Amino acid sequence: MPPQRISVVYLWQLAGWIINHNLTSSAESEMEFRAHFGLSTSSVFLLWNQLVDAPRSRVPANTKLKHLLWTLLYLKVYPTEFVLCRMVKTNRKTLRTWIGKMLDAIFGLVPQKVGASHHCLIGCFSLT
Repeated sequence: MPPQRISVVYLWQLAGWIINHNLTSSAESEMEFRAHFGLSTSSVFLLWNQLVDAPRSRVPANTKLKHLLWTLLYLKVYPTEFVLCRMVKTNRKTLRTWIGKMLDAIFGLVPQKVGASHHCLIGCFSLT
């Protein structure tokens, strides 16, 4: 079963759980979301749906929105593995696996859909 489309409400709830803060659709919550994930909620919503709908999507069938948020958090905040594992409540192997898969999927969109406004996702990133 392919990854499902999501609602904006679910995006807010999941992001709030990850950063341990109750997010609402206020301007302040939007700024906090962007501070942690590097993109606006509308950009993350669009990116997720593009990943899910891409004709040659590289997103594994069991991918969840949390995996994209973990990846964006990693790219924006660049914490150590131990810190990020504590934040998202997972182990290092799972974290590495999903960040690698999501980066591959995001980079797979580059020639197709990711525009200049999403240049922050494109660069030299290493999980080693």
